[in-house]
Amino acid sequence: MKSSSSLSSRWLRFRPTKTALFWTNLGTLVLTMAIGFTAGGWMTARGAGTMASDAVYEVRSHLAANLCVERFSAAENAESALATFRATGPWEQRDVVRHGGWTKIGGIGDAGENAISLCAERLRTLELTQPVAAK
Repeated sequence: MKSSSSLSSRWLRFRPTKTALFWTNLGTLVLTMAIGFTAGGWMTARGAGTMASDAVYEVRSHLAANLCVERFSAAENAESALATFRATGPWEQRDVVRHGGWTKIGGIGDAGENAISLCAERLRTLELTQPVAAK
């Protein structure tokens, strides 16, 4: 007759070899890393560094573009300069912004091509309002 034993008693008697334990642990490690890096959102230090530097560049460009629009609209001849700016083509508009120096930030210098493009894009849609008199 066959003796039938329960699963728990067989589990208690089970003694895996070192080889089986090694391969089981290695498989678990590889599977965990594969799931983590593909679906889990994990990333390497290089990937995180690249994302951080891209974010800094993007924020710096938006800041410089905002400053550019503010400086442009605060100028004394803003209305005539805006009319002249809009009369030029898109590539020339970028040159106008570049040569105007409105994207330069003190201590940093020129903010880059992305800031120049953003500033030119925002100036194309800018609606000037009457400036508030300084107190």
